[in-house]
Amino acid sequence: GIKTVSDGTRTSLAVTEMRAEKPEVVIYRNHAADLALKPSDIDAAYLAEARVLQVSGTALCMSPSREAALLAMEYAKRNGTAVVLDMDYRAYSWESQEASAIYYGLAARMSDVIIGNREEFEVLKYLDEAGETDEQMVQRFLDGGTQVVIIKDGENGSVTYHRDGHFTQGIFPVTAKKPFGAGDAFAGNLLVGLLRGYSLEDSVAMGSAAAAINVSRTSCSEAMPTHDELFGFMAEHDFQPQPATSSSIGEGVSGAVIC
Repeated sequence: GIKTVSDGTRTSLAVTEMRAEKPEVVIYRNHAADLALKPSDIDAAYLAEARVLQVSGTALCMSPSREAALLAMEYAKRNGTAVVLDMDYRAYSWESQEASAIYYGLAARMSDVIIGNREEFEVLKYLDEAGETDEQMVQRFLDGGTQVVIIKDGENGSVTYHRDGHFTQGIFPVTAKKPFGAGDAFAGNLLVGLLRGYSLEDSVAMGSAAAAINVSRTSCSEAMPTHDELFGFMAEHDFQPQPATSSSIGEGVSGAVIC
């Protein structure tokens, strides 16, 4: 469920320029309420009923949110709830590169699906052997139990690795008004696709299309497309997702998010 606090923590605020390339962004995160989440707030029974737990890497940057997120992932793994890590790395939130590499590494090894961009995956490589390729890094996680690793690369689209191989997904061309919001749109609609039974390939395409729609609009969360908007946009680009016979991820009844 949703927990509220009244102990002096605050709602975060972002002030941004509306510009497609390198906009100035000021984010107020002093005593952020989301980082006040404690291990005692985590409900193991609730997580056991969920099909998916999505964790944002932002939750890992400091205590007590860090421990709460890792505990939630542990409870999810014990109960067969799929764990998705959206890396969402922000260097200014971390005390050191070593700390980010350690805790992202711990979380990634507990995840069934890992989503990140090129910079974020460099965080996972920081403490490992120099010169490790994407394929070598991905194989480490697949060998450890991860099912899917998605590396996003801006205008170059994305590469999705899974146990049977990999595939690429290009972008859907639009006139961008700003760069932010794309990551949340991608991850959210990817998971919706998987939960509704679409193939991994079609779900990644749905995420890519949603990201394109989001950056073509002003605002961020309000710019997320509806189902009809998403499928209409994809049809305009001659793409029609085909639902599978069963869900591609999770077996429960709901979802949970820690961000």
